[in-house]
Amino acid sequence: MCKEKLVTPQVCSCFLPVDVEELMKPPVTLFYELESYADIISKYANSRDDKQLAGELITTSSSCHNYTYANTTEGKKLIAPCGALADAMFNDTFSMQINNTYLIGIRTGLLSEEDKKPYRNPPGDLNTVFQKYAKPINWENSPTMLDEDHPENNGFQNEAFIAWMMTDLYRKPVMRINHTGYYEQGLPPDKYMIRVRYAYPASRYSGRRKIIVSSLREWTNNVLLSFGIISLVLGLAIVAGTFYLRRRELVS
Repeated sequence: MCKEKLVTPQVCSCFLPVDVEELMKPPVTLFYELESYADIISKYANSRDDKQLAGELITTSSSCHNYTYANTTEGKKLIAPCGALADAMFNDTFSMQINNTYLIGIRTGLLSEEDKKPYRNPPGDLNTVFQKYAKPINWENSPTMLDEDHPENNGFQNEAFIAWMMTDLYRKPVMRINHTGYYEQGLPPDKYMIRVRYAYPASRYSGRRKIIVSSLREWTNNVLLSFGIISLVLGLAIVAGTFYLRRRELVS
């Protein structure tokens, strides 16, 4: 049971036990799912600029509404990516470990090429290009720092960002296990732990979060099929401005 307190604006980390009873064949992938994701999308889905997401940073669209510009120490700047949907991007993070040793997680290769096609970075050095723009108001980091381990997985082409912007994808991929060495044949039966770093504000979403550990991903007509699933459901209760994080474990 996770009982660590989270007092705004701090974050809370929680460790969840995962019992793998038989070999999970590669690729083993972690997903998250927000129980009330449809409620978030109904508020923010149309607040975006698809031309900007395709690499045309200077937007002339009014579709980003109040999330078009931001005041910075350098004056008023255009936000990239603009819009309420990008601003609301889910930012809890997950990792997996065994015996206090973290498994290597890869945050690329999670989506099909067709899914990634509409999202293109502007030409040039990303750090230089994005310096002229403001990051989304509620983001912790710049779009150029979404994946420090994989420089190509940043900006508008970051796969976690693309998955968030895909409003018809309710189960979002987080990472896949690096299947080398001991894990080459898959995830062996054992007792693992998933570390959840809670950072997503309850003002945006106070419902339950679900973590799914899945093996044997297959893409069929852009529909993700998963076999061998372990599902963890996380509950979030709010008491007098303090977060108490609790989880309930479901294994199927």
